[in-house]
Amino acid sequence: MKKILFVAVAFVAILQSCDKIDSPYGTGGGGVIDTTSTDTTGNDASDTLQRVLLEEYTGHTCLNCPAAHQEAQALHNLYGEQLVLIAIHAGFYAQTQNNTNGSYSYDFRTPTGNAIFGFFLPSNQPFPTGVVHRKRNTAGNYATSYSAWSTNIAPLITKKPSARLSLTNTFDSLARTIKTSVKTTLLESLQDSLSLVVVYTEDSIVNWQKNGTQNVQSYVHRHALRGSLNGSWGEMLGTSFGNGQIINRTYTGSAIQADVVPEHVSVVAILYNSNTQVVVQVAEKKLLP
Repeated sequence: MKKILFVAVAFVAILQSCDKIDSPYGTGGGGVIDTTSTDTTGNDASDTLQRVLLEEYTGHTCLNCPAAHQEAQALHNLYGEQLVLIAIHAGFYAQTQNNTNGSYSYDFRTPTGNAIFGFFLPSNQPFPTGVVHRKRNTAGNYATSYSAWSTNIAPLITKKPSARLSLTNTFDSLARTIKTSVKTTLLESLQDSLSLVVVYTEDSIVNWQKNGTQNVQSYVHRHALRGSLNGSWGEMLGTSFGNGQIINRTYTGSAIQADVVPEHVSVVAILYNSNTQVVVQVAEKKLLP
């Protein structure tokens, strides 16, 4: 795999504050098959890059969120597959409206998005904002202004990884269910409580979005969280792991939403510390070849 030249990127933008309101929405799903083995080499044909997770909190009525969307995409263009983006529509700005022209009636919210939004963000957190790798920032908060995303991502993306994740996806077009097998390979010994959650996102959703004073009818929403295969927080894998240990899990979710386009879906596996919430490794793979 080609090495990536990292360049620091920073954009300065204006944030808009607003109180946010949570409301449960939708359903979850998931079945699991598991096996565990040990690979003394700790290597296979996969790469050993550290990948970083950026969870962007957004909403279709957030006036300044398109600026954050642009920043997230610029960082993704810079870091490529080493930066995994999830756009989480939640809170006040994600609420639907009953307008005569149908604007802002589409509900992007999900149970998983609502759950992690409620955990990581305080109720008075300004939008747009994001959480980088589920780490607290220098102020002790998870939420980070999009003008600081680049600064927080840069030191994480060059770290030596502690684990590698490999994904294999299958899609049942009749049942509209996703089945994903995740192979976790430990690259060092860890005495930590680790959990694995598998979610899916959808790209290129065309719908309404406020952009400053404009109401954009054909806005392209990217990396939108659409659901989880194994709940909001996933499955706890254990508390002690040896170098080279392999953990295999297979999850099958409930039927995806009728309007989700499988060709635009990606599956994201997040391995994280169950106690600190900090991401250990993340991987993303398109649902269909």
